[in-house]
Amino acid sequence: MQRLLSLALIVIGLTSCVGSRPAHIESSVHTGSNVAYGSSHSIWSSTGQLIVRTFITSSSAYGFTTVYRSDDKIGAYEAWSFGKKYRFVKGGNVRRGCRGCSATELGAVFMSDSDFNSAAVNGFEFELRGRSGDVTGHIPARAFSEVLGLQAKLDATSGNMPGHDPAEQNPESIAPDETEPAS
Repeated sequence: MQRLLSLALIVIGLTSCVGSRPAHIESSVHTGSNVAYGSSHSIWSSTGQLIVRTFITSSSAYGFTTVYRSDDKIGAYEAWSFGKKYRFVKGGNVRRGCRGCSATELGAVFMSDSDFNSAAVNGFEFELRGRSGDVTGHIPARAFSEVLGLQAKLDATSGNMPGHDPAEQNPESIAPDETEPAS
């Protein structure tokens, strides 16, 4: 059931293609979940483009979503930073229905609150490992600090949701939206 919910939210994220948005909070009256998202950051590699977006959920899950676009899938399955393995949840793949079009892979990397707070000061370097290749990147400190700036508002919003129990929230339901980075 949780996997089905995750996939449904990812599909919703893919169908709501919008331009890059500033840091904001998204709420769902249906699931009772609230997520503070940072703005999108683009990381270019030799094989494609990785778009990341930091987040904090109302159930205190911290991390960043990943949207990787390239001509070929890399099959991302884990995330590392300086010898430390982070929890990576694969969100799915989308292959455009034409020859020569790009593939899109979705996912989310989950971090501890202390790692997230450290990244808000120092930034975060990481590598997504894939079956067919790896992508390395750096997320600037401001991407994490802007989301931490929304945390008090996120906590206040979560308290106002009827029937909301943060302990029941599924952190795997974080759905990356397929956003274009700001030019």
